[in-house]
Amino acid sequence: MKILAVTSSFLPEVGGMQYSTHQTLLALVKKGAEVELICPKHSASTETDKQIPYKVTRISGSSYIAAFHHLVMIRRKWKQNKYDQLLLMGHHEEIAFGIAN
Repeated sequence: MKILAVTSSFLPEVGGMQYSTHQTLLALVKKGAEVELICPKHSASTETDKQIPYKVTRISGSSYIAAFHHLVMIRRKWKQNKYDQLLLMGHHEEIAFGIAN
């Protein structure tokens, strides 16, 4: 199963949403899923991303406007890579997705 996930906040920032997103994606990878996460850029993200067992794509920051930008990228990636599931991890993405659809 191929899963495309998106979040407005992710490691190396530390907090409940970052931890639950990472743990959820780790569990999916352990179950055999192929996962790609779209999340905001961060100055310390290069070292963090090297240690993560799923693909991380970093783009613009975290806001409602950025979430709409993420949706454009999600639609493009969805068509190109034929993902099976979309996982929205965060209120910015959930609200943007709801308004756009």
